[in-house]
Amino acid sequence: MLRLIAILLLTALTAAVPAPARAQYPTKPVELVVPFPAGGRTDIIARQWAAAAGKHLGQQVVVVQKVGGGGAVGSIHVMNAPADGYTLMATTIGNQVLRPISATVPYRYDSFAPIGQISAATLVLAAKSDRPWKTLSELVADAKKRPGAITFGTPLKLLPHLTVARFARAAGVDLKHVPQTGDGPAITATLGGHVDMVVTSVGTILSHIKAGSLRPLGVFSEARDPALPEAATAREQGFAVVGEPWTGIAAPKGTPAEVLARLRSVFELTIKDPEFVAGMEKLGERIVPMSADRFGARWAQDFEGLEPVVKALK
Repeated sequence: MLRLIAILLLTALTAAVPAPARAQYPTKPVELVVPFPAGGRTDIIARQWAAAAGKHLGQQVVVVQKVGGGGAVGSIHVMNAPADGYTLMATTIGNQVLRPISATVPYRYDSFAPIGQISAATLVLAAKSDRPWKTLSELVADAKKRPGAITFGTPLKLLPHLTVARFARAAGVDLKHVPQTGDGPAITATLGGHVDMVVTSVGTILSHIKAGSLRPLGVFSEARDPALPEAATAREQGFAVVGEPWTGIAAPKGTPAEVLARLRSVFELTIKDPEFVAGMEKLGERIVPMSADRFGARWAQDFEGLEPVVKALK
């Protein structure tokens, strides 16, 4: 009888000790999958984050490339990885939201658990300076008088194109898209008067705006960009359209709550880490942090906003 009581007490005590206390996460290096090529924007941001996160996590965060399918190969790898906190993903709006909309892939935007958003670039709609519009409202008023006559240049079906299409849809106007092979050619076409407008990141186009050759009509971000404070957001101008190329960290869906809590705590420490902040500033990247809850909500909002636009373009 005494032996039975002792066994029961031991079992109860063991059960009362949470798993992390017995094997505190993490006990080995963590893999951070980048679904895009080395040297690109996502890869560079991921490596900055991984270096700083390792200090706060107490284990090395190793960046691994899993490239292909517009980010789908890496996303599928992470989705199918054990949900134990040892495989994470540097994720973007491209692989997580746009790819499931535009292609047949075995995952959705919500097939992952959000850790947090690291950064977001600001898209600006800019017109050749000799065009008559100074705001999005002026552009819309003119476009309603001349359906299909006003043109813009961007690469086909990427976020800049989809954001303008979404804006036009919200405003009830017809803007003509002229496909370009990249941001550089789109800017050149606008400067040369071959198209009226271009939409690209503020960093890409800022020198032309400062020189006076292009005029910003508005930005498609949550808040005004510090580098271009004079450009009001679309929302400020009455158009509830946000299109930000974001980068963040995600984990496989089903990762234990205590592991997610640890990763999210480390994420918050990392984005405030002085070395990480300095590294991002050196790269010219703006830290725009979002908590896990807000980041997850953004996934849903972007999917719901972009899905009808992409389907209308097919």
